[in-house]
Amino acid sequence: GVLNDASAVEALADAFRGDAEAWVREAAAQSLAKIGGPAATEALAQALRGELGESHCAQWCRERSAEFLGAIGDARAVEALVDALRDYADETETVRSRAAWSLRCVGRGAATAAREALLDALVWDDDEFVRMHAAESLGCFGGVKVERALAAALLQDRDLRPRMAAAQSLGLVGGTAAVQALA
Repeated sequence: GVLNDASAVEALADAFRGDAEAWVREAAAQSLAKIGGPAATEALAQALRGELGESHCAQWCRERSAEFLGAIGDARAVEALVDALRDYADETETVRSRAAWSLRCVGRGAATAAREALLDALVWDDDEFVRMHAAESLGCFGGVKVERALAAALLQDRDLRPRMAAAQSLGLVGGTAAVQALA
């Protein structure tokens, strides 16, 4: 990863998916994020989609993939991140939360899909960290629909963290709804 050699992506992806040592998997994932580009993005997106087979690290790999796809910032990751954000299977709160956070980093390239998934998460997700990260990420998008959703979250969300994130994001997006909600 230090030389940013794209030819190393396949070997790094294999290590990320299957090495028995967690530290090796972590180093491989970090190197994939540093290399970036289409091949690294696709390798991490495959892991995020759960295409690892019977990997002993499937859940952990999905969590880290969501995080590192945000670090790469490639718009090609939006579809996988949106799918992860909408995955309500058992034990996916951390994956959804990291996907929401990462959409802030990559969502502008496919604004509609990312924005809609984040709006849904802000309103409907049961996990407060998912809603918090959705609110934070929506601050990068703006627009009347986003303003209204953030204002509603600020005034109505049952948990403190999403309300705080909504307030901060409203400060970024501005607009009439933001001014009224923050007044």
